[in-house]
Amino acid sequence: MFDRFAKPYADFVFNAIGKHVAALGITANHITITGLLIGLQIIPAIAFHYYKVALAILVFNRIMDGLDGAVARATKMTPLGGFLDIVCDCMLMYCTSSDVCSYILSICCARICMRRYFQPTRSGLLHLVHV
Repeated sequence: MFDRFAKPYADFVFNAIGKHVAALGITANHITITGLLIGLQIIPAIAFHYYKVALAILVFNRIMDGLDGAVARATKMTPLGGFLDIVCDCMLMYCTSSDVCSYILSICCARICMRRYFQPTRSGLLHLVHV
């Protein structure tokens, strides 16, 4: 829904950064693999209840995913690179959206919301915090 408004701005930023990254000799495939390896760290972060770290990792992974396409456009797009990008994205989404991860993520979101909007009282009941 917001893509048609945000995409031109995001493309402008990613393409500018992608040209500089490509000039350093870093390939899009390097960025794709690095993004996957970093993105998979979401699993232990969630397992050990580091929810904010998991969210930061996910955001960083999505930035790497946008950057690999920009680097590919700045250099030379290859069928192998396109295939690798799709496979890595699917691997990450499959690994982090299994039933167990989905359950843990839902618990994580509920805990964050509960801490943000409710505080425990002496009786053990929760009351709404004025935001």
